[in-house]
Amino acid sequence: MRKFAFREIRYMLIGVMALAAFVFAGCGRNPAKAFYGTFGSTVDISEYVCERADEWMSTALMSELIDSDDIITDIRLSVILTFNEDGTWSQTIDESSYESAVTDGYEKMEVLVRELLKLRLKGAGETGYDNDDALDDLIEESLGMTLSEYVSEYVTDIIPSLEELSDIYNTEGRYEVTENVLVRDGIQEAYFAGEDTIVITAPVSGNAVWENDYPMILVKEGTASPEPVQTEDTETEQDKTDSDSGDEEPAEKEVIELN
Repeated sequence: MRKFAFREIRYMLIGVMALAAFVFAGCGRNPAKAFYGTFGSTVDISEYVCERADEWMSTALMSELIDSDDIITDIRLSVILTFNEDGTWSQTIDESSYESAVTDGYEKMEVLVRELLKLRLKGAGETGYDNDDALDDLIEESLGMTLSEYVSEYVTDIIPSLEELSDIYNTEGRYEVTENVLVRDGIQEAYFAGEDTIVITAPVSGNAVWENDYPMILVKEGTASPEPVQTEDTETEQDKTDSDSGDEEPAEKEVIELN
């Protein structure tokens, strides 16, 4: 969920800044009112997955040739933040998002293992396995299982448990709000606030468990989340329709035989 449409975010921030300037120009206006309520956001748990992936790979030959940080990135877990009018706030993990984070983590671990095996084979002088299909065929022939099955069975405890993550991210305390700064338990953060969205842009002072998550996009409960960015590689529904309606025969998949 970190990949938002940057053009839309830019326009949103401009609008939010203008709105904030208008709101805070009002005499006696309380800026904390923008925070009252329940919001959804996400946190990045990739660093905890990387730590466990590195520990698992430390027993694998030549594992130093690959950096898990390059592959295991942007594993997001949804959180719920509530700001009360009495100056208290709380954050809890949205447990319904945990299974998706686990799936994402194992899919990226599968990519990591595949790339490690490529490096090991190349180091041993085997140069014919840069192609994923060829490598997957070799793995299945050698191990009697697919790479996905191997990772599921032997790469265990890569994702911290829900209980462990809850100990990290489930928190509560007190907060204060000025026109430009949110203060949560002594940690100061710059923000912009709109009617239904708050963008916490950066820390001003202090360190927090969410320090890798800026900008934090807080969307008020019941409000649609920002649309994800559509990259050049993303196939639209129209693209699919045009592709399906074409008369060209699909290219025949190359079959690689291992001697």
